[in-house]
Amino acid sequence: MLRLRTDQIMTLSAASLAPRVQVLLLAAFGPVALTLDRAFVVAAIRRAVAAGMATEQQVGRYVMLALVVRPDFETNPNTAWAHPVVTDRRMPPERKLSRLYALARRHGHTVGTVQSDRAA
Repeated sequence: MLRLRTDQIMTLSAASLAPRVQVLLLAAFGPVALTLDRAFVVAAIRRAVAAGMATEQQVGRYVMLALVVRPDFETNPNTAWAHPVVTDRRMPPERKLSRLYALARRHGHTVGTVQSDRAA
């Protein structure tokens, strides 16, 4: 598992991560992932990095939330439950993802379970 620091991810840029994240999305969602606008993926990657995601797997799982819940789930009033988690700088990325996935399920979104990097 490739582990990147946030500053390294920013250096690599969201645009260069987009193809690898789309492979993760393809594995999770099948052909529908091929129809995603590249701008959607790049924007979601940038928001994932800003939220503290530090590995490609974490970024990919965060982008999956944006796809399943809504592209602006972090800031939209209809998904206000996400904002405190996303903006909590003390919460580690894996805990943040687990919490976001649990909250998404609780609010009626069909999301799978979050898979830890340690299990991947």
